[in-house]
Amino acid sequence: METQIVNNYEYHGLGIPVILKQVQLVNLRGDWYPQIDVEQVATELFESLLKKAKTTLLTEEEMEFIRIHLNLSQTQFS
Repeated sequence: METQIVNNYEYHGLGIPVILKQVQLVNLRGDWYPQIDVEQVATELFESLLKKAKTTLLTEEEMEFIRIHLNLSQTQFS
């Protein structure tokens, strides 16, 4: 299995782009896929957004990520 490491990888699987450092990619049938722990990335993004919210407004996409991460309906979140 062919692999490579990239310094910066832009991951879009959580609804907002996240830049990941030193990501190993695996080539499967000609396409490159990141070998990442999505749950860990989501947890770290959530914590990062909570810190950001203390000093600045979050975007709509960031708020939506937090709502989904907390498994809340739109009504519950509002």
